Amino acid sequence: MLILNFNGSNNGLCHCFNSISIVQRRNHMKSSFNFLRSITQERPVGTSANNTVLDLIENEIYNLGYQIVFLPFSCLVWERDTSALRIDDISYEVFAGPFSNAFEGTAKIMVFDSLNALKKANCKNNIIILTGDIASEPLQPKNYPFFYPEEHESFITLLEEKNPKAIITATGKYSTNYPEPFPLFEDGNFLIPCAYISNTFIKELKQLEHQDVSLTLNSKNILVNTKQIIASKQSHKQSKGKIVICAHMDTKYNTPGALDNGTGVAVLIQIMHKLKDLICDYDIDYVFFNSEEYFGATGELEYLEYIKHRQDKIQLVINIDSPCHFKSKTAISSYNANEKLIYVLESQVLNFDEIIIGEEWYSGNHTMFVFDGIPCIAVTSSNLFDTVSTLAHTPMDTLDHVSPHLITSTADFLAEFVKSFVS
Repeated sequence: MLILNFNGSNNGLCHCFNSISIVQRRNHMKSSFNFLRSITQERPVGTSANNTVLDLIENEIYNLGYQIVFLPFSCLVWERDTSALRIDDISYEVFAGPFSNAFEGTAKIMVFDSLNALKKANCKNNIIILTGDIASEPLQPKNYPFFYPEEHESFITLLEEKNPKAIITATGKYSTNYPEPFPLFEDGNFLIPCAYISNTFIKELKQLEHQDVSLTLNSKNILVNTKQIIASKQSHKQSKGKIVICAHMDTKYNTPGALDNGTGVAVLIQIMHKLKDLICDYDIDYVFFNSEEYFGATGELEYLEYIKHRQDKIQLVINIDSPCHFKSKTAISSYNANEKLIYVLESQVLNFDEIIIGEEWYSGNHTMFVFDGIPCIAVTSSNLFDTVSTLAHTPMDTLDHVSPHLITSTADFLAEFVKSFVS
C-alpha cells in the first residue's frame, strides 16, 4: 500500500513564499504527484508507454503557453522472451542481452577468462563464454558519443575480429543498480548475438568446452520513430544567451522509473509553471531528454545538432536527475562555475533548509555540456550514491520512495535561483 503525506511543512522555504497559502501548496503537491503517478511506468524510448508520456508532457507544455519544438528521430525498441543453452537433456536459462540480435543454432563452446587467451584463439563458428576479469564490468555501447573508453573500444573490436557465432557472458554482481547477473553488452550497434548467465554455473559450463551445444536467443529489435521535445521561451529583447533546464524522461527496461527520472520531470514541469510569466534577457529551453538511458543517446544528439550554431550562447545548464527521495535533501553541484554563478547558488541555498551543496557526479545529461566547458548545475538526491543508486534501473524504483513535498520545494528553489541568475 502507498500512503502519501501531503502535509509537508514550510521549513524548506525562504520568506518569499510566506504569502503562499498552505492550501495552495498542498494543491501544487497533489497536482505534481498526480502527474508523476501518470508517468511512472516502464518507458524506454520508442515504446508505447514512452509515447504516452510524451503526450502528457506535450499537453502540459501547450497548457502553459510555451513554444514547442519536436525533433523526430528513429530508435530501436527491444522485445525479448525466454532464452536457453542446451546440451542433450540439460538446459540452462540464459538472458538475452538488451538489444541483442536473435540467434538459433548449434556450435562448440569455448571458454575464456583472460584477454591473452582470447587473442590467441580462433573463435569463428563457435559460441564463446566470457568470464572472470574480461567480464567484470559492463561495456560502454559501441561508439557511444559522450564517453567511450579506449579499453572498451579495443575489446569490442577484438570480439568483432574473432567473429564468434554468439557470446555468453558469465557474470555476477557488479553494482547495486545492475541485475545479478548483469549484461556485459547493452548495445544495438554490437551485432554479435549476446546473452548472459550467472557465473555460479561457470564450473559446469567449463566442462562443456569443445562440445556441441544449442543456443536459443529470443531477442528482437524493432525500428520505430519517436521525437525529442523542447519547450522554449524567448527573451523579451536581444538575448544575452540561453539557459537550458533539462531532465530525462525515458527509463531502462524493467523499471518504473519513479526517482530515475520521473521526479526530475515533475520538478521540471513545476519550474515551468513558476517561470511561465518570467520576463528576462535570456532564452530558456526546457528539454525533456528522451534517450538518456538508450545506447545511442539519439535524443541528446538531436538537441545538440539543433543548437550547434547557438551553443556558444549557452550561459547555464541545469540538469535534474533522480531528486526527491523521501529520506534525502536535494543536493546541488556546480561545474565550470564563475564567481557570479557560485554566489547566486550559495546565496539561494542559504534560504532553503532542504537544499544542500552536494558532491560532483558525471553520469547525467549535464556531463556532455560540462566537457564542453559550459557552466552547469546538477540536481539530485543527497543520498544518490548510497540509496537512490540501489533503486535506479530496478523494479524497486517506485512511488513509495518519493517525497511529494520535496518535489515542490526543489522546484521553488530552482525557480528562485533562475530568477536571481537572470536579474
